[in-house]
Amino acid sequence: MARRLHNIIRYDHHYFHGWSVSIRRRGVRYVRYFNDNPTRRAALAKAITWRDKTLARLPPDRKIKLRYSLNTTGEIGVTRGVNRTRAGRLVPYYSASWTDEHGRYHKRSFSVLKYGAREARARAVEIRRKAVAEMLRPRRSR
Repeated sequence: MARRLHNIIRYDHHYFHGWSVSIRRRGVRYVRYFNDNPTRRAALAKAITWRDKTLARLPPDRKIKLRYSLNTTGEIGVTRGVNRTRAGRLVPYYSASWTDEHGRYHKRSFSVLKYGAREARARAVEIRRKAVAEMLRPRRSR
């Protein structure tokens, strides 16, 4: 039995022996326990069935952070950085990064020297928000 059981763990503690299914969506946790009665294998089958039915009725899992405590720009996915040229000159920039629906990483940078601090940050925020909105937009069936 080398397969992974996503959202399902074995729970053996004191008088309870069985499987625990735990799913979290949008801050709400869905938990159910399945006792080894009559058998351990039957309890696992019930747990897998419940997990699959619950996942089918819940919205898909999104790995998009809404806030991050160490963020200093005030926008998730937007950072301020400084590059050093070969001559040793410091070039500040704002960059926006995101992951698309296929899991590919994207990044765009905007120079503070070229656009100014406010405009560079505004452009980075705008492109990040557009990319996230595009990813969250429901796709049509083909």
